[in-house]
Formats: sequence, structure tokens, C-alpha cells
Amino acid sequence: MPQVARLGGLSNLLKTLAQAATTLPVWQESAPVGRGARRLESLPGRVPASAPPPAPVLPPPAPPAPKRDRAQVSPAAGAAAVRDGRPRTERFKLQIDLVQNRVYVINKDTGKPIDKFLTSPGTAEHPTVGSKFKVTDIFALPTWYPPKSKWAEGLKPVGPGPDNPIGLLALDLGAYAQLIHGVPKSKYALLGQPASKGCLRMSNENVLLLYHKYIARGIEVDINRDPAKSDLLRAQSAAAGVRDRKIDEGAEFYADALKGKLPPQP
Repeated sequence: MPQVARLGGLSNLLKTLAQAATTLPVWQESAPVGRGARRLESLPGRVPASAPPPAPVLPPPAPPAPKRDRAQVSPAAGAAAVRDGRPRTERFKLQIDLVQNRVYVINKDTGKPIDKFLTSPGTAEHPTVGSKFKVTDIFALPTWYPPKSKWAEGLKPVGPGPDNPIGLLALDLGAYAQLIHGVPKSKYALLGQPASKGCLRMSNENVLLLYHKYIARGIEVDINRDPAKSDLLRAQSAAAGVRDRKIDEGAEFYADALKGKLPPQP
């Protein structure tokens, strides 16, 4: 009987211990952990977890870029701002139309005319030759020297001045001794029809204006002899409101040109 009592006491002791075990706290992975505490150590069979690294400190996000109202800048002003920073050789080219006897300035961005001037190209006896050129040199107040041609035999050089056969400004096309140049006022009446010995004549005022607005060394010069393309150039000009320049447009540069001073180039 005493042995039975011992066993009964042991049994009661085991029950008491089992009940006490159910009241012990159990750590949860999501529970906050104080400094120096160890997580999950009271759970049998689990590996203690280390404390998470501190979150990196990030700079505050940049404020969004302000949206520019497209109405603040007109399309024309925006396009001009882009073009103004580029060389003239990237913005313009010249199209010499031997059908209509015009010098067209072509906007290379659009391929369409933006300006035009009267010219006198070569006659049938002394035609303008070639098709593609570049302006290789620019001569202010030039001296004219007779070319080595039969028609120029016996002629002498003519010094600078308004009566010079090549006027106050000459643009060298780099081949065939052909120029775009001014002429004396006595030749103005022939502008718009073939009258030269192969060069492309303009009024002194117009060639000065052409230089002022568009010309630079290296600018392309194409010659057109195709009537269909000539009609297209004329139609494009009319649609854009581009008219023939009056032969005295550019007169504001005339006095300085007589002194050998080229017009400014904005």
C-alpha cells in the first residue's frame, strides 16, 4: 500500500507539471522584441532568429518636374529656337530654277521654298552648266577679271564699284568659273530672263539680302531644269505666300557694301 501511495503521488506531480507547462508564454515571430531579448528560444526545435537589420535611410523622393504648358510657346517660336542654334548649311539650301529664272531658298527641314529672287542665268549660247554646287568663297566689292573665253578677248579688268560686271558681292560656286553675283543697275531690267555668260545674276540689293539672311560657305546650290519640278516650286511658294523679292530689297546694305563691308548675319 505505501508503494501505491508513492505512485499516486508521482502521478499527481506529473499532472501538476503538465498543467504548469500549458501556462508558460510562447514567443510569436511577429511580436515586438525588446533590446537584448532572444526570439523563439522557448519553442523547442526552432533555431533562434537574429534581429532584422535596420532599414536603410533613403533620400526623400524628388518632386515631379513641372509640366510645361504647351500654350506658353507657339509652334513657330519653338521651331525657330531649334533652328537658330544650327549652322546655316544645315538649315538652308539654294535651288536655282532655270525654267522660271528664280533663286529659291529651301528650308532643309521641310524641303519647301521660304524665299525667292529673280535671276538672269546663262543664255543658250553661254548656258549655265552643272547641277550641284556649294558656295566655296565669298567676295565683297570684288574686281572683275576677264575670263579666258573668246567673248572676253580684249576686255580689261574692272575695279570694285557699282558698275563692276559682278557687282558688289559675288558667291563662288567652285566650278566652271560660275558665280552668283550682283550686276550694275543698267542690267536690272534683264533680271528674270537668261542674259549672262553662265553666271547667275541678281540685283546688288538682292544678293546682299540673300547673304544677310541665308548664305554661308558650304551651303548647297542645286540647279533645276525640269519643268515639272519648276511648277512644284512655284506652287509651293504660292501656297506658303512666298513672293518674288523686289529688286531693291536689301538696299539698307548698299552703302556699307560700297565700302567693302559685308552685311551682318544674325
